[in-house]
Amino acid sequence: MARTLPLTLPGSLLLSDMDGPGAYSGVEHVCMDVSPKGDRYLLTRIRQISAGRKEGMCAHLISRFRPDGGLAGRLVLHLSRGVGERETLGGLPTTIDDLCVLPDGSLALTAAQGEVFLVDAELRGTIGSWGGDRSTSWDEWDVSEHLRGGFATLIRTTPAGRLLCVVPEREAGGMGTRPNLIGLAEDPLTAEERPTVRIIKALVVPGDGPFTGKWVADEGSPRLPHTIHDGAPAGPGNRPTPSLLTEVRDRGCGGVWSLSPRRADFHYEAYRVLAEDRFVIPLFESPRPDRWSSYSYALIDDRGTLIGELESPGRGDSSPIPGEHYAVVTDPARGRAYHVNHSGLYMWDADGRLLARLPTTEKAYKGLRHLKPMACAPDGTLILIRPEHDLMLDIEIPDDPADLGPVVAEALSDHTRRRNRLKKEWKPVDWRWVENEAPLTHL
Repeated sequence: MARTLPLTLPGSLLLSDMDGPGAYSGVEHVCMDVSPKGDRYLLTRIRQISAGRKEGMCAHLISRFRPDGGLAGRLVLHLSRGVGERETLGGLPTTIDDLCVLPDGSLALTAAQGEVFLVDAELRGTIGSWGGDRSTSWDEWDVSEHLRGGFATLIRTTPAGRLLCVVPEREAGGMGTRPNLIGLAEDPLTAEERPTVRIIKALVVPGDGPFTGKWVADEGSPRLPHTIHDGAPAGPGNRPTPSLLTEVRDRGCGGVWSLSPRRADFHYEAYRVLAEDRFVIPLFESPRPDRWSSYSYALIDDRGTLIGELESPGRGDSSPIPGEHYAVVTDPARGRAYHVNHSGLYMWDADGRLLARLPTTEKAYKGLRHLKPMACAPDGTLILIRPEHDLMLDIEIPDDPADLGPVVAEALSDHTRRRNRLKKEWKPVDWRWVENEAPLTHL
């Protein structure tokens, strides 16, 4: 069984004069997470410029969908108006890059610098935060203070309620940060208490292999008080070795030996929990990757041991890099991982073995080219979106991988029929589905 729903936008935020030269409307659905009860939380960024460039609007918001697909409410994280220099009208002091539903049902919104903002499950507002002082200007920004006061760039919840965390460190030769330390927190993250993160792996260790000075700094970088490795806070001089990049390269996973003269890119949408003790860590060649670039969806356990990788879709026409189809989503309860790119849909088991591949060269699966996987529901349903049409598609995944093809083919056919019906009913302009009924809260 399949279900197609429009990803609506709040009309009260949108600009009205969007007909004419110079008008622009861009919507990006960044990420999604699903609560154990089945509520879906979607992070969206909207950017609009009116005709003649008279007005501009930028908004970041979270939408909450009930298990039945109904829209329960929205929270505006950022709102600004104007063209060129924009006036900020309210919201968080930084751009949110990712979100995670915590074991207690609240949300953790994370930023690249390791800042975390906690939001209640009903999207009424923030209930706490972890980060450094933002009262100073950028040129006075204290990177070390932010690293010491923050928590993680990315958080994922395991089935048992542990937190898989990616903790940033100071960028080599710059004022910014890089996600680098991978660890686990056993205790809850709350507004009052920041749990200790046991570091199990580092993406890069300066001096380890060919990556010296190309990712994180040792000089001038702090050790992080909320982390632990070998009995002391992790950071310069105290990171797990060998690094994941070095280990993956030495084992030849995904042909990543060619990563040696370069750094690797970080893709939030592919860091996933595949089982209580098994995690997907993506490694992609950079800068300026192409379809022949190396990559690996590495698998590590909860001790940081590299145990393999998701069997690579391959390079060339099978590569996820063209179109930036990096996303992987997982169903830990059933030990399944899924990926969709221009070449097709891939399903793996918890050991990284490829169970099924549905190629887009076959007519029945051609529609997969337009879809992006976002999450898996607690019942195993695969949730995808069609970005250019702002539609969400649910596919109930069968237990037997041999049945996946017919199920997906029927879901894609039903999606096309439902999309056409929705278009007749709603009459959207440029595939923008607009409503004003759902509760809208501003920070």
